[in-house]
Amino acid sequence: MSATLGGLLKDYRLQKNISQLEISFAVGWKEPSRLSRIEQGRVGRPKRELLNRIMDAMKLDEEERGRLLLGGGYLPTNEEISKVRKQIDSFIMGWKFPIVVYDFSRRVVFENKVADHVYGLSKHYKKTGDNKYPNILEILFDENYSQNTRFKGKKDYSVWSTHLTSVLAQFMKVQRDRTKEKWYTDLIKKMMNNDLFRTHWEKARSTIHTSKVVNYFQETDAVPEDSRLRLTFNLFTIPVQTDLRFEVEFYTPANLETFKYFEKK
Repeated sequence: MSATLGGLLKDYRLQKNISQLEISFAVGWKEPSRLSRIEQGRVGRPKRELLNRIMDAMKLDEEERGRLLLGGGYLPTNEEISKVRKQIDSFIMGWKFPIVVYDFSRRVVFENKVADHVYGLSKHYKKTGDNKYPNILEILFDENYSQNTRFKGKKDYSVWSTHLTSVLAQFMKVQRDRTKEKWYTDLIKKMMNNDLFRTHWEKARSTIHTSKVVNYFQETDAVPEDSRLRLTFNLFTIPVQTDLRFEVEFYTPANLETFKYFEKK
């Protein structure tokens, strides 16, 4: 199946045996040439409202819509984030280790209480607006972020610094096809005003991300109650099937000490 918006539109249309003319009439066009140009990628990305009408005309299901919106690079709205949260909230909150949910741009859209205890992510949310949810880079490179303050001045700060570089290198690799999208250019432009980010950006650019598994990571963090102690996690991510623009990042203890920390909670 195609990965581009136009290619996915064509794939779904052919699968469902719907003609370009049928869809064009359904969205109010007199002839199919506009849809043809969208499918061929000869025009810019259609506005979200128009794409919604096309998806309605094709009677796409939830998963198909999510795949199409991901292919087109449409960031989830606050309403769509709330919808996904309702679908998976009970499972997320029942996990006894940290869980963080991201959209494809790596905005942190929600987390369980355990993750908020360890990382203090909720402090970085804005109260209202379309920019309510912060990108993970905005959090990680905030000098007041919990892990930055806990590692500051410690002998193993280099471990945390290496982690920041690795996260940034992975971000570059995963987002390499989205570098011209507005959300990406706005984010990087903003982050270039951050000294900590700029230092690690240069390191990440020269770092070859060697992991053969994109959705797996290992991370060492400082304990909230005692910044001298460390928690080590294996992290892995899975997509939310009802909307592939979202992914759930699971944390599991990588050693006995980390497991015992959460057993006491």
